[in-house]
Parts: sequence; structure tokens; C-alpha cells
Amino acid sequence: MKIVGIKHICELLNKTERTIRADIVRRPQCVPPPIIILGTTLLLWKTDVIDDWLDKHQIRVKGSPRKNY
Repeated sequence: MKIVGIKHICELLNKTERTIRADIVRRPQCVPPPIIILGTTLLLWKTDVIDDWLDKHQIRVKGSPRKNY
């Protein structure tokens, strides 16, 4: 098990640290669940939790059929 910080999540989701912190409170379904250390503002994530979350939340987009003219 590996632990990563908020900068890793920011890069992975292409969001700012401010947005990640806001999403944890306002829209927790939009970010993987963090490990919150009580009494600090430190946010950490387990890589296996991130992988599971990504597997469950990815959207599969089917391409539109091509038109042959």
C-alpha cells in the first residue's frame, strides 16, 4: 500500500488543490475518499483506494457511428 498527497490527486483529476478540498466537503462523490488526519489539514490517499474509485467512476463513452457519404 502506498500513500499519496493532494498534489497527486490534483494531477490525476486535473483539478486545483482548492477544488479538491471543496469537493471533499461539498461533493464527496467527485473525489476518492481521503484519509483525514484529525487535528490537521493534511489529506492523504491510499493508492489502492484511488484505483478502486477510478474503476467505479469511469465513464465509458461510445463513439458515434460514422456516416459514409
